[in-house]
Amino acid sequence: MGKRQKTRKNLEEILQSVSEALFPGNLSKKAVRVNSRDVDDDTPLHVLVWRGDRYGAAALIAAGAKVDAVGDMGETPLHVAVSKEDISIIDLLLGAGANPDIPCEFGDTPRERAIPFAFLPRGTVMLQLVAAAVIVRGSDVLICRRRLDDTHPGKWEFPGGKAEPGESLEACVRRELREELDIDAEPGAVLWRTQHTYPDGRGFDVAFVRIRTFTGAPVNRCFAEVRWVPATELPAYDFLEADREIVRLLADGTIALAPA
Repeated sequence: MGKRQKTRKNLEEILQSVSEALFPGNLSKKAVRVNSRDVDDDTPLHVLVWRGDRYGAAALIAAGAKVDAVGDMGETPLHVAVSKEDISIIDLLLGAGANPDIPCEFGDTPRERAIPFAFLPRGTVMLQLVAAAVIVRGSDVLICRRRLDDTHPGKWEFPGGKAEPGESLEACVRRELREELDIDAEPGAVLWRTQHTYPDGRGFDVAFVRIRTFTGAPVNRCFAEVRWVPATELPAYDFLEADREIVRLLADGTIALAPA
């Protein structure tokens, strides 16, 4: 017996499906068109993006929906898609020419809102931005071992962590080092940057930042172990996969540990 084909809504049905969201209680008085606006200036495209309806959003775009329409609080459909972390619709909007640099009333652009997920050059995939600190004392580098109850248990890594929404790389480094090691750090240059996706599907854009100076003595506040290790001995430790390339580069001197 053949499979039944899924019936797709036509444009009129798609517009009707957003009527109640745009004009509650007023369906018979207000015809919904591709670029209609509600009292908050949201459009049918805003509604479908919020719902995660990629097919409907694509149909509206094909019918002439404005991908950069500014809606409630000055947000474009791309703002909404980024907030929902809907990579498929982000890809759709960017492919249709959506501008990731339009600020909203909250003060951020879609690109800035996406900082924790780092737009890749193609603009179709987003990764979680991570700041990792390279702290040097003479020829030694500070490394940390994850607790056994953490993800990737027992793995070694450089201190640092995920950027929060709207947080710059430098601010992330400072915050993470205060939280993890109780030190006040002054970030320097990015020594290495890599993108890595783990088998569980989580992807990261990792920036390894040299720390110029710091005040206070490092205190282990969250790791199984914190250790100063000669750079040449780093490859002997079982590091996170995303850290292994810079470990090799630090160990063989390709990335020098001269004063920051």
